[in-house]
Amino acid sequence: MQINKTVFALGAGASFEFGLPIGEQLKEHIAKLMVFDRNGLNGDDYVSRAINIAAHILIMTVV
Repeated sequence: MQINKTVFALGAGASFEFGLPIGEQLKEHIAKLMVFDRNGLNGDDYVSRAINIAAHILIMTVV
């Protein structure tokens, strides 16, 4: 069963003046950072580490 999730990036339009991506470009940029395959997360190293740290903290608070 596939569950679709939605993420809202609020305030992203203010970044346009500084040449940062907005709208479709922002979505594509985030998608490239969040690449999952059978081995787990294979996107950006910083994103991968942040998710691992957050998961570890969550596990430690539940246990």
